[in-house]
Amino acid sequence: MTLELQGLIVPAITPRIDAGVDLSSLTNLLEFLIEGGVDSIFILGTTGEFQHLSLDEKAHIIRASSDCIRNRVEVLAGISATSIDEMLMLIKTSEECRTQALVLAPMFGQTSPLELVGTALQNSSLPIVLYNNPAIQEGAELPISFVAEFVSNPKVIGMKDSSGNREYFHRLLELQSPDFRIVQGKETTILESLEAGAAGIVAGAANVAPALFKSMMIQRDQETMDRIMALKSELKQYSPASIAAIKQKLVRLGIITSAALFRDI
Repeated sequence: MTLELQGLIVPAITPRIDAGVDLSSLTNLLEFLIEGGVDSIFILGTTGEFQHLSLDEKAHIIRASSDCIRNRVEVLAGISATSIDEMLMLIKTSEECRTQALVLAPMFGQTSPLELVGTALQNSSLPIVLYNNPAIQEGAELPISFVAEFVSNPKVIGMKDSSGNREYFHRLLELQSPDFRIVQGKETTILESLEAGAAGIVAGAANVAPALFKSMMIQRDQETMDRIMALKSELKQYSPASIAAIKQKLVRLGIITSAALFRDI
């Protein structure tokens, strides 16, 4: 399967049972997302609590997700890690499982962004998606000048931006091309981002309503956006923390068995 960074990309949550990964619930979730019409599934992202998982747990998630999905939709595997050695192990596992792409937040961890991306490019044949998320980057944004260095690299196929900074996002769109696509990771701005030319959306709340967000990709109208905002308001009633709220809703839907968070271990 050749990856096209576009459409509805869902950053899957990671279900927890006791102190480990609930692989059975993960399988249920992946099937639910595929049935909902998603275009790609992003595992081991921020919504998947990658920062709180061990390397072994991450490897199990990559293998279990690939075995379940079986190329029915595209799989993007997060390889952001606190060390280069861990990143390289995640790349190796992703290649063995034939995921379609890697997602890397270059400003996460202590290694320089340029060294991280360079090492990933040298050690993998898989395409790479850059990831900007100030929430895991000590509040900083990936410089536009840094992103521009990789626009023409055939192995870097685009970027996910979760900053919520409209001016920053529009500057990213100026770098967009058929070979380097920009996707929006801030749900409150997905309609305006699509209207401005974004290639797709990465929506955490789509874990609980994939068909609704798929409808947004098709309809691109205010009515669908209003339904999305109503869903987000509903989720806030479960918890002000988005991942906790998504997990609680998934438990109510009968898709996962526990709303426990890995950050609480």
